[in-house]
Amino acid sequence: MISSLPTTAIAPVATEAKQSSLRTWGPALVAIFGVLALNAALMGPTGHKIPALSERHLMKQQLSEERTAAVLAMDFNHAEDVKVMGRKLRTTGPRNLSEEDGGVMEYTRRRHRHLGEYVHVDVSGEFTMFGKVSTALWYFAYWVFLMFPNWFLPIGRPGIALGGGLTMVCWRALLNAFGHGPVFDAEKVIIMEPLFLLFGLMLTTVYLEKMERGGLFDKLRDSLDDPVNWKRSAKIMAMSTLGSAAVMNDSIVLIFSGVVVDLCVRHKVANSLPYLLSLATTANIGSALTMTGNPQNILIVSLAYDDIGWIEFASNMVLPVIAATTINTTMILTYYASELFPGSSGYGENLGIMFSGKRTPEMLAQEHAFYARQAANKGVALDSGFSLWSKIQVGIEFASNMVLPVIAATIINTTMILTYYASELFPGVYYAKDVSIFGVLFKGKRTQEMIAQEQAFYARQAAKGGNVALDSGFSLWSKIQVAVVACFLVCFAIGADVCVTSICAGAILMCVNAYKRQHYDPKPDNTEYDAEGNPLPVKKLYDMHGNEIEPEEEELVTESETTLTEVDYGLLMLFIGQFLLIGSFDDTGVPQAFFSVTMGKCAEQMTSVPCVYWFVMIVTILSNIASNVPICQMLAATFPYASPYDWMQVSFSATIAGNLTMLGSAANMIVAFQAAKVGDRTFTSERHAPFGIPSTLFCLYAGTAIMTAIHFSPDCSVKLGECDGNAWAVNNAEVVYYNQ
Repeated sequence: MISSLPTTAIAPVATEAKQSSLRTWGPALVAIFGVLALNAALMGPTGHKIPALSERHLMKQQLSEERTAAVLAMDFNHAEDVKVMGRKLRTTGPRNLSEEDGGVMEYTRRRHRHLGEYVHVDVSGEFTMFGKVSTALWYFAYWVFLMFPNWFLPIGRPGIALGGGLTMVCWRALLNAFGHGPVFDAEKVIIMEPLFLLFGLMLTTVYLEKMERGGLFDKLRDSLDDPVNWKRSAKIMAMSTLGSAAVMNDSIVLIFSGVVVDLCVRHKVANSLPYLLSLATTANIGSALTMTGNPQNILIVSLAYDDIGWIEFASNMVLPVIAATTINTTMILTYYASELFPGSSGYGENLGIMFSGKRTPEMLAQEHAFYARQAANKGVALDSGFSLWSKIQVGIEFASNMVLPVIAATIINTTMILTYYASELFPGVYYAKDVSIFGVLFKGKRTQEMIAQEQAFYARQAAKGGNVALDSGFSLWSKIQVAVVACFLVCFAIGADVCVTSICAGAILMCVNAYKRQHYDPKPDNTEYDAEGNPLPVKKLYDMHGNEIEPEEEELVTESETTLTEVDYGLLMLFIGQFLLIGSFDDTGVPQAFFSVTMGKCAEQMTSVPCVYWFVMIVTILSNIASNVPICQMLAATFPYASPYDWMQVSFSATIAGNLTMLGSAANMIVAFQAAKVGDRTFTSERHAPFGIPSTLFCLYAGTAIMTAIHFSPDCSVKLGECDGNAWAVNNAEVVYYNQ
């Protein structure tokens, strides 16, 4: 209880000394050298331990070459393809075609055209050496600018990215004019789907937050709040992990970045980095669980040659994701123990705090301050200082003894109050002929006096600016928000286009908010008052002839002037600029060359031990240099007949790679941008990397080892005929049929 607490004030905690560079970067360096040592031990310093290609790998090479040659020899009608596959060939259509529709060969032909339209086309041979080197240098220069924007002019990441994209467009035009490179198809490299999705999500988020104070958005924020720092971080991680798996990591971080920063401000935390890392890192890890968790997973399922179902995808990912989540959570609680466990003496006491309910004086002070604010705002009683388990024990024992006496006393006391003061509590009941106290209590009847009191009450509520719900804690507008969000999740779950769904949700909320503001919100009061607070009469205006001018009706404030201005168009500019930079860099062939050189003899057996551990490392590096989605597109074009198991390893490594650096994933960029927008600039590349590098490498290799040992997808291509164990030969009759 509060009275039992010591009355002496707690001395302010001295500012911690700045950590040395070795202590800050030591774990990252250990993780990097550990990964290199592991791969050197498995493959040999020069790769001499890499096994020769097995009979299965040689057979797959032969089958792939024969299948591709057979498909290229098939005739096709472009007009018919457009009818079946869409104007831009964005989909290959059904994966399992009937024999009448062409079977596996027709599906392969369509997919071959689909890859040619969708994935990156290799034009590196059209560059001169000067063109390649200069374009790559421009890209890496802007990559450094984006990674460390505070080292240069205060332009900000959106301005840097957009400037880089425009610089690349101009430079490529100059290279083409002087014969050093091909034409840059800037329109093709800008992928519109993520931009549509981001705009729809931002629109939806803005209206969820701004439509009503105390509505759905505030309820979500309160659900993550907790007076104990480590519990608040744990709630953020749990919400982020599960939400990213269900909806999409970019959606979760976009919605909750502002919530996390607001909670940090509310609790006046000294360092918000552990909470922002809790959101960003677990969003990337959780998104690896499902095929709809992030853009690269959606792309992989679309580009894979064989079928990959939702259950198959999740069953392969569940154990690696659990392992990665455990490692990442442990590292956050360890790295930032001073912030999450204030006053703790070490890791032993931290474990006691987490699992036995212990608390330090600093934590008790934080809890009492939290509940004091709650009591001031909502009338919540102060916490007693007991742990959760002690409260449960005391509550059960106390209630078992007191429940029956309390019920009896309450009934007697309530009956006597209602009887003694009936004239006050039931106004008009003694004068009404058809209304009794019993009827008022149990049949819902009301006297004229009671009806007048109710109308006066709701009139006062309406004058204060709230259409208060009569039957629950959710107002009409909150219920509409819940309905729209529920429909959004249902549409997402059944496979509807997420871009269209998110934009429609935002548009519906925009119309609802406009209607609410026009018909329900109180009109602005423009009345002027004198020094004593008395309202002044409205000033009359006259024209030059002395005629009174009638006041014009006040123009309505539109959504374009209010809420729509809060959409982060700078974030869209950031992604457009990055698309231009990455697209031009990919044209040079540098990522493909890097992959080919570094993989060496492992290229054709990339997911076999020991090559798989080197392969996931190369994918991680490329995902942070050239972004994970273009890397997946490159691999789909390079290995068109990769097995489902190959794609599982690519998906996990490309997703976990997002935690390595700030530019590793869009989720990191969104968190940094949203936090900086409200003045929190702690989430920077310099502060992210010392934690992100070791966490990513440990999670990556633990998950890869687990998936290598336990996976449920075949490591051969069924449609290629590789799983049959017999060499596949093209059926001449089928080829003749397709060429007709």
